Amino acid sequence: MPNKTIYVSEKDVTLFEKAKEIAGEALSSVIVRALNEYVARHQHKEKGMKEVSVKVGIDGAQREQRFIGSRIGEWNGFSDDKVWFMKAAIYKTQKEIGPFF
Repeated sequence: MPNKTIYVSEKDVTLFEKAKEIAGEALSSVIVRALNEYVARHQHKEKGMKEVSVKVGIDGAQREQRFIGSRIGEWNGFSDDKVWFMKAAIYKTQKEIGPFF
């Protein structure tokens, strides 16, 4: 099994200890997960995408939804009975859909 040595500055030791405490597992697993996320974000950035955070739901029952994507448009409109107005952003996401037959 290959070994890699990581040198940690004195100011970052507490961060490494906290990460290991939270994970409850070998620190190498935590580092690998962090590196996977870092590389994925970089690859998506090259495609013009970024992490997007939006609020979904009605007032009082909203939650935050996160995904990787790029904004491609916007839609504004009233309900058929002109009672409420809706504004929505349209995003292209990293996941491909299809093929459709």
